[in-house]
Amino acid sequence: MTQHSEQPYYTDDDREIPRWTLDNDGKLVHTQISSRISFRTNMSKSILERLKTIADDQNTHTNYLIEIGLGKVLKQQPDPKMIKTSARPGDRVQYKTTYDVELLEEVRDFAKRNKVFVNDVIEYSANMIK
Repeated sequence: MTQHSEQPYYTDDDREIPRWTLDNDGKLVHTQISSRISFRTNMSKSILERLKTIADDQNTHTNYLIEIGLGKVLKQQPDPKMIKTSARPGDRVQYKTTYDVELLEEVRDFAKRNKVFVNDVIEYSANMIK
C-alpha cells in the first residue's frame, strides 16, 4: 500500500508477534520484538577503534564485544576505585548502540551500587576484551 491509500498501513498484522499495533487512541505504534534496548553513552574513540578492529577480526559487532566485557566485569565485581580512578580519556565521542535489556539493567544497578557512571563501567569493561 502507499501513503495515499485510505488505509496506508497494514494494521491487521497476524504475525505471532505483531510489528504494528493500534493503541487505545487509535494511533499506530511499532512494537519492540527484541530483548535489546538502544543506549547512548560517551566512550573513548581510541577504545572504540580498538574494539572495531577486534570485531572485524572476529566477524562480529562492537556492541557484542562490549557485552562480553560487561559480563566479565559483573562476574568479577571489581573494586569501584579501579573504575573511578581510571583516567577519563579526552577523546570521548558519543556512541549509540543496542544492548541486552537484562545486562544493561545489571550494569546500571552495579554502577548505582558502587557510585560510578555507566560509561566508566563500559570503558573499563573494554579492557577485558583481548
